[in-house]
Amino acid sequence: MCMQVESEITTILGDLEAVISEMSETVQQQRGSLRVLERHQTMYADYQREFQRYKSNVQASVARSELLEGHRVAGNAGDTSDRDRLVMERERIDQAHLDIDMVLDQAFSVRQDLDEQRSFISGATSKMVDVTERIPGINLLLGRIRSRKRKEKVVLAIVMAICICILLFVWSG
Repeated sequence: MCMQVESEITTILGDLEAVISEMSETVQQQRGSLRVLERHQTMYADYQREFQRYKSNVQASVARSELLEGHRVAGNAGDTSDRDRLVMERERIDQAHLDIDMVLDQAFSVRQDLDEQRSFISGATSKMVDVTERIPGINLLLGRIRSRKRKEKVVLAIVMAICICILLFVWSG
């Protein structure tokens, strides 16, 4: 049973690796989402690492049970082995909880930073609006500057067109 599960997981991981390599080729050809590819590669590496860890844990448990098989005393060793497995499982659960707490703390920290940035930007925007409302001449001045630039661009375009026409007239005639 254990070997069958191991072979199925190995097959699935091989299929996942093939899909990721195909995805890599597609992303390189289309210049697509490189972040998604990197995320999938990271997840594949994590799955591979977890599988190897579980595999070594199972092998260690089998070796320990085989070792204790010869020295077992009327059920006491079996209880200890079960107890050890439960303790190890509890330690894994505690570690998972610690990891989840760490990720949640990071997420809340990022959220707080984003909230601070949003308040800073909205404060700057409101200050700009206040300045333009307090000094109504600024909008008028900015409008005049824009229209003057527009007029200068038109005059420059006309001068360039006349120069080009003169140049073409001189060359042709």
